[in-house]
Amino acid sequence: MTTLPPRSFEQTAVIGANGFAECLFQGGKQKRSILSIPGFPHSVPNFSPPRYRIGPSEHGQGMFATSKIEAGALIFAERPVLVTPRPIPIEISYPEGISQAEMIKIQLTEYEKVLEMCVDRMLPQDRKAFFELCDNHIEDGSGPILGRLRTNGFAIQIEEDKRSELHAGTFIAASRINHSCVPNVSRRFDRPSFSLQFYAVRAIEAGDELFVNYSGTTIPRSQRQTKLLPYGFQCTCPACSDPNFDVRLAWLMRSYETVCSRPFGLDNPQAALDESLFAIKEIEALGLESQIGYFEHLARGAAMAGMVGKMELSKRLSEKVEKMQMFATGKKFVDIAEAEFKQLQDQARETGGWVFKRF
Repeated sequence: MTTLPPRSFEQTAVIGANGFAECLFQGGKQKRSILSIPGFPHSVPNFSPPRYRIGPSEHGQGMFATSKIEAGALIFAERPVLVTPRPIPIEISYPEGISQAEMIKIQLTEYEKVLEMCVDRMLPQDRKAFFELCDNHIEDGSGPILGRLRTNGFAIQIEEDKRSELHAGTFIAASRINHSCVPNVSRRFDRPSFSLQFYAVRAIEAGDELFVNYSGTTIPRSQRQTKLLPYGFQCTCPACSDPNFDVRLAWLMRSYETVCSRPFGLDNPQAALDESLFAIKEIEALGLESQIGYFEHLARGAAMAGMVGKMELSKRLSEKVEKMQMFATGKKFVDIAEAEFKQLQDQARETGGWVFKRF
């Protein structure tokens, strides 16, 4: 167990405004990875007054925009109060002859004891706020801490290596954001500030409720509904209410696979531009800007528009690419250097370029 950022009397007043995370790591690798970041901890970026408020929603409590927010803009960031491994990280010697159900019960009980030690390390205000979070796992053997963790945890990448195991971060404000299969908010974990950052994926008006996705958006409605069962509600968002949504989604998935495998349309740039513009229109109409190849179609559309001389269109698409790049990576989009682009053109010609295909 460790606290990040490391807490001391001198630091509490300065860093405390950004919060502390009680972390349950297996070994010291994750802690060393974070503490090796130059300048850690960076300040958690936020706004005064906040761009959101918590209030009553048809889904219980929800989060709402307090002002107009442009697509790609940061809404807020928050440091977790609790970070835990995704699998239960304890080894237990079980008595002989017990059933699988009894093993699970023992495992959950022992893990709850470990989690109690983590929660006891929290600042009093964080501990109080944690126990005010929703718990949808009161009947499956989870204790009150594990139940809240399973209900409210967001997947976060602690180590820089994307192949490393994910952890679950539990947040106080972010846990109030409700689900939609067509979310208007995307998120990414920022390691230098040790915070989860939330961005608008399309323009949001003051008073609009903010939504993230709990289930994944690239799967059919039946699978999404199954994944949402542990949360105790049935989704009735626009995607789940539209009988044609899954058909349009399937086309976008095929289009995404094509643009990833054959991204350039050098043999027929106008045809490539036409398909990317059609895909962009579909993605925006369905509210899937955070998913399904939106970035890839924007980037290809910008390049193809430039190749056919439509410079204003290329500029508009490039601006959208830059916004997407910012909330996906935290880094500004940098245009491909002319020499690099020529090299990519040559490589694409050698492999036959991108072949236009309408599904």
